[in-house]
Amino acid sequence: MIRERVHQIANVCFKYRHEVQGLTCENGKITQLHIVDRVSRAETIHRADIIIDCSGHQSKTAHWFKQIGYDVPDDITISLHLGYGSRWYKIPQAVKLDMLGIAIQPKSHEKFYHGAAVGVVENQKAVITLVGVNKDYPPTDKEGFADFAASLDQPIIQQLIQRLKPVSPIYGYRAANRLRPYHKMRSYPANYFVLGDAYCAFNPIYGQGMMVAAMSAKRLKEYLFGHNDIDLSTRNFQKRLFWTVLISWLLAIGEDMRYPSVTGKKPNIIDRVAHRFLDFLFIASNRDQFVGVTLLQVVQRIKSPLYLANPILLILAFFAVLFGKSQTIA
Repeated sequence: MIRERVHQIANVCFKYRHEVQGLTCENGKITQLHIVDRVSRAETIHRADIIIDCSGHQSKTAHWFKQIGYDVPDDITISLHLGYGSRWYKIPQAVKLDMLGIAIQPKSHEKFYHGAAVGVVENQKAVITLVGVNKDYPPTDKEGFADFAASLDQPIIQQLIQRLKPVSPIYGYRAANRLRPYHKMRSYPANYFVLGDAYCAFNPIYGQGMMVAAMSAKRLKEYLFGHNDIDLSTRNFQKRLFWTVLISWLLAIGEDMRYPSVTGKKPNIIDRVAHRFLDFLFIASNRDQFVGVTLLQVVQRIKSPLYLANPILLILAFFAVLFGKSQTIA
C-alpha cells in the first residue's frame, strides 16, 4: 500500500532489479551513485543531490564510505545469538481466534531459552514464529518445528500448529542488535542520510524496528523542511537521529543483556537493578490491566519511560504482585 501511494507521486520513479555499487564524493558531498542492472549487468551513473539509505541491516554504506576515504567507526553489536523460525498459516473457518497476538518470552533466569509469537492478520491468516536464544535455534523442518513448539511451557502454540493450515515454508532468521555510529564520524558527507535498520537494527521480538524507522522518517522531514540550503550538515541530523533511537536501543539491549550468551556488552550493576525492576513490572502486568497497558505503551514509545516511575503505577503494581492472580490461556 505504501509503494502504491508513492507510485502516485508524479516525480518519483522506481528502478527495480538494480543495485548501488559505489559512490563518488566531490568536495565533501556525494554527487554520483554507481548503479548496476542485476539482469544485464550494465553500469550507469546517476547524479544525486540528496541520498537516503534505507536498505536495511545489509546496508553497504560503511563499506562505500571507506572506499572514498571516510573513517567509519566500528559497529556496536549486542547479540544473544538469537534465531527465529516463522511460518504462515491459513485459519480454517471452524477455528475461531479471538486474540490479535500471543507472545511467550524466553526466561533467562530459569535457563529456558525458547519462546514464540503469533500474529493474526488479514484474510484469515496468522504467522507463527518460534524463538530460540543462546544458539538454541528453532529448526526449519516440519517435525523439528513442531517439537520445538511442544517444548514451550504454554501448549497454545503447539495446539495452533496442529489446527491451522500451513501455507508457506518455514523461514529461518538470525538477529542481533546493531548500531552503526555514523554520528561519531569526524567528517561526514553533507547530503547523505542513513535511516531505519541501515542505521540501527533491533532484535525484532520487541517490535521496535518499523516504529523507529517511522520516527526517523518524521525527523528527516522536519530536518529537510527546516533547511533551505541543499548543502546540508547531515552529520548534525545523524546526531539527532541517535537521540531518536536511543531509548528503543537501550530497551532492546537492556533486555537482551539478561542472557548469559550475550556478546558485545555484559550487564553492570545499574543494568541488574533495572532488570529486577522490570521483572517486578512484568509480573504485575499479567495481573493488572493498567500496569500491562502502560508497560506496553512505554515499549511501543507511545509513552515516555518516565511513566514507569508513576506512583499510581507502582502502587497498583505492588498490590498486583502481592494479591493479584495471573491471567492464563484457556
